[in-house]
Amino acid sequence: MAANAALVLASCLAGVALVEAALRLFHTEFERLIDARWVRDPLMGHVPAPNRRGSNLHTDTGAPFPFHHNNFGLRQHRNFDAADLEATVNVGFFGDSFTENVGMPAWFSFTEPLDHLLNVNVGGRGGGGDFNVLNFGVGDYGTRQSLLRYETWALRGTLDHVFYVFYRNDLRNNLVSPLDDRWAIFRQLLRRFKAAAEGDGASFQMVRLPIIPCDAACSRAAEAGLRLPQRRDAQWPNVAGTAAEEGVEIVDLQDCFAEQDPAHPRTSWWLSPYRFRRDEHWNEAGNRLAAVCLHRFLAGRLGLPPLSDHEVRRVLDRYYAAFEAPPHGALADPAAAAIRARYDALRVDDVADPPAVSGTPSPDKLVTRSHFDVYLDDGWLVYVREGCLAGDLLDKFFLHLVPRDLRDLSPDRLPHGFDNLDFRWRVADWVKDPWASGGASSDNSDGPANASICTAYMKLPDYAIEHIRTGQFFEPAQYVWQNLWEVGHSFPAGQPPTRSMP
Repeated sequence: MAANAALVLASCLAGVALVEAALRLFHTEFERLIDARWVRDPLMGHVPAPNRRGSNLHTDTGAPFPFHHNNFGLRQHRNFDAADLEATVNVGFFGDSFTENVGMPAWFSFTEPLDHLLNVNVGGRGGGGDFNVLNFGVGDYGTRQSLLRYETWALRGTLDHVFYVFYRNDLRNNLVSPLDDRWAIFRQLLRRFKAAAEGDGASFQMVRLPIIPCDAACSRAAEAGLRLPQRRDAQWPNVAGTAAEEGVEIVDLQDCFAEQDPAHPRTSWWLSPYRFRRDEHWNEAGNRLAAVCLHRFLAGRLGLPPLSDHEVRRVLDRYYAAFEAPPHGALADPAAAAIRARYDALRVDDVADPPAVSGTPSPDKLVTRSHFDVYLDDGWLVYVREGCLAGDLLDKFFLHLVPRDLRDLSPDRLPHGFDNLDFRWRVADWVKDPWASGGASSDNSDGPANASICTAYMKLPDYAIEHIRTGQFFEPAQYVWQNLWEVGHSFPAGQPPTRSMP
């Protein structure tokens, strides 16, 4: 019986891998799911590229920040090696975009302040010591891909504690066909994840993300034309029941968030202080509270010296202050320098800032008129729409670049013949914010305002570009608008970007 179940599970996993690999290799529109930070993988479809350095823009503010994947392709600004991991207690978190946290600098992601708190527990006041917390999160992953990421990691035997961070869309992401039994597949994957971790000598827990209700505020947003995710968590009882039947312990952040912030269970998603305003993911405050909750669980499980709530707040305040610019004339703080040295070790310089925003770019920089007017402004591609409404920003933007010399493409992009810089409006730099208070409702719901001008800046690579194709699409790959032009021929604004010289 057990052998048959194992065979069924293996067949299911192999089938999913084959279907996903085929889609990614042969269905061109499926390419939009492959971010420039990822490379193809025959089992998981996409994995983070190791030693990849770049930049991103903050989900809410649009401020640029450095973005790194370390030597293992983890969303962290520090590398790990076998010798270091053999000498420490290691905690690994596996999950999707809520674990990876690409909308903010890596040192705000819950894994880093959690790492700092654990090491303060054992006397490492500057951060670093007896613990390493590793972030294996990858956007768009389900249970299956998180499991495979664990199983295929060469040093998985060094992990002492394995956490799978569950989010409700994991159940859908596990499916090959809509006809599949999501609960049977989830049960098999959870059982296999637990057995693999415990077989390697690690503990295994599942983390429940806090769910914030969507009530009247979300209804108002829907009436304004915004497509917001449903916050109902009707499937959780089945998830929790399955975990209990399989002997999987749950670390419930829902309960801990409510304990730390009594208003949390009654606060709608639209007004929550723990979510981005322009994205459903949790923000820096949400990650901080998650670190507090997970530290409480791990410190108790590991028998570490307790930290009072006041001490935890003090330690975290000092941790976050280490990444702020010191006051003018202030003396260097060795403890802050030690924190930065550990959690921002891979950063070598600042990312480029967008050009100063002073209204619409000059008309002589206009490239094309469409649903959005597109300008080329000193190596930046600028998208501008006057009379912009919230609905104009919902659909994903695609941006495909063909270099004059295809050798400028990375090895994973070369077979396709173009660079894929697709983005959503969360990487926008606003001229006038459509969510500004002037158009908000009187109950401070921060809803959509009247029509405004909205502008997004996208930095172009430094190689010479032959063709640019950009526009927007909505599922399933239906184009809202698109334009294609030859850079050197159609731009009225001088020479196209050229390769930077040393």
